[in-house]
Amino acid sequence: MDRALSEFAPRAWIAGLRRGQTAHRASLRCVERQGNIYKVHPILAWDDEQVHHYMRANDLPYHPLRLKGYRSIGDAHSTAASWGPLAWSTAEAPADNEAVPEPGLTLNMDLIHSRASCFFLVRTPPGSRSEMHATNTIDYITMISGEIIFGVETGEIALSPGDLLVDRGILHYWYNGGTDECLHSVVTLPANPVRGRAEDGRGRG
Repeated sequence: MDRALSEFAPRAWIAGLRRGQTAHRASLRCVERQGNIYKVHPILAWDDEQVHHYMRANDLPYHPLRLKGYRSIGDAHSTAASWGPLAWSTAEAPADNEAVPEPGLTLNMDLIHSRASCFFLVRTPPGSRSEMHATNTIDYITMISGEIIFGVETGEIALSPGDLLVDRGILHYWYNGGTDECLHSVVTLPANPVRGRAEDGRGRG
């Protein structure tokens, strides 16, 4: 960034920061001055649902790293995968208990949206917030450590260690507003999509 600013000497730059992402960004203004440069935040007040529907309406793709479990995508030090290793997977459900997972199989959205079942961990760092999304699965979630917010279109709920959650393919987001990493396990099973979302294509995530 420093090299680009020095080489091109811009008068302003545009950033896609949003207030809901971190406590620091919540205090930002839409236009700020940083030295001799103006910094513009055109989607600062947008929430996850607005971003999601804008992308769908304009046929914009998600970053390919998102399909591999990355919730934070930026520079080298801030880009990190939140999904832990894939503990186990079956090719379909009901499972064949004589079969074993394919060697080298990795967790990604293509696998989750297949007829497979998946068992894995999710680590959510402090300040991390996912976009509004949904999968064509039923998910059994167990909180292990930390705390996290599970939000839907009509509200949100705080989850703590020992809490259990069943996600039945609805639009939702995750937000860790605390100071500690959150860890929870997930078992996903294939399911028919929620009626309405299957018709308009919203939320495949």
